[in-house]
Amino acid sequence: MGAMQASGAGSGLVGKLQGRQWCLPCVAGHPFVIAIQDFDHAAMPRGAPPGALLHFLFGGSDPAQDLDDLFPKGFFGQQDAEHVSAILFCNDATIAKFNRLGQQRQPAGAARMLRHGACLSDDGAVSASTGYIYEVGRKGAHIETWNEGTVLIHNPRAVQPLPANWLGAAAELEFSDGRIVERFATGFHPISSHTELFGSDIPAWWVERRMELLERECAAHHSEHVHSPELRPPRAARK
Repeated sequence: MGAMQASGAGSGLVGKLQGRQWCLPCVAGHPFVIAIQDFDHAAMPRGAPPGALLHFLFGGSDPAQDLDDLFPKGFFGQQDAEHVSAILFCNDATIAKFNRLGQQRQPAGAARMLRHGACLSDDGAVSASTGYIYEVGRKGAHIETWNEGTVLIHNPRAVQPLPANWLGAAAELEFSDGRIVERFATGFHPISSHTELFGSDIPAWWVERRMELLERECAAHHSEHVHSPELRPPRAARK
């Protein structure tokens, strides 16, 4: 293991292997899961592990990546990696998410919040994504959960494999018959998310108008990219 080198999340995972934490008395004999968070929010969809991470974990030939020489079998194929049951990935632990969770639990009278973006279609196909828009905290609106945006990536060589849906992740990935298979715990799985916060100085009619424009754009585009309309209020915060 001393020869293994990686950067970013890879270096953290390699460090966990070298730490051999599955040997601790409180862990021995139980599934061992490593959680990682990616904060490069502008570069990837929400709730979607980047291709480089999947290649790093599962290995395989990929001329677009420079990992083959270091990890020809992937992270899961390294010595002692069989003790890692799965990787729990998330790239949605953002300030905007915590603001939404607080707003939907106890809506602030002085502020309103709109969330919009793209989500998987009913059949789970990313290529057929559709748009969504709702006001956070409004009666009847979508209730966001803590696990929304989490993805559990199973280790196919794990000595302590996790049963499906055991950890409660919003989505799960596993390698089966030479391909990666996806499972989703709920019907709503966002792949992009934009939160707009409006203070008390923004008129209610403007917020309603903004929501109508976003709804029309969602219906017109049905794509991952929802373009911002020209109408912009003063001092409206976007995250």
